[in-house]
Amino acid sequence: MNFFPTQVEDIISQLAHVSPYYQVVATRRGSLDEVEVSVEVAEPLLRELGLATTPLTAEHVQQHDSLRQLQGLFAKKIKDNIGLSMRVQLLGCGQLPRSEGGKLSRVKDLRELK
Repeated sequence: MNFFPTQVEDIISQLAHVSPYYQVVATRRGSLDEVEVSVEVAEPLLRELGLATTPLTAEHVQQHDSLRQLQGLFAKKIKDNIGLSMRVQLLGCGQLPRSEGGKLSRVKDLRELK
């Protein structure tokens, strides 16, 4: 199934508490493609949770109901709107790489083509 990064971007624009910075990474395990989308949590929520000055980890997400709910809501909206199941990773502000011009490389395809 094909999808376009702009579909993910449209979903992000509907969500409170996330920034517009995201990255989609495609990998292949055996014969199956897997997709993970990483998005940065907005700074006001991180400050509210006392996490604004530390890199956000999976443990932080599991410890905070609001982050777990945000992660689940994002994954559900992707499945409902795009039709694909994607792993969702929440990151802190500035954790996604930016190019020199300040723009993020939105898609990384790490699948090996044979």
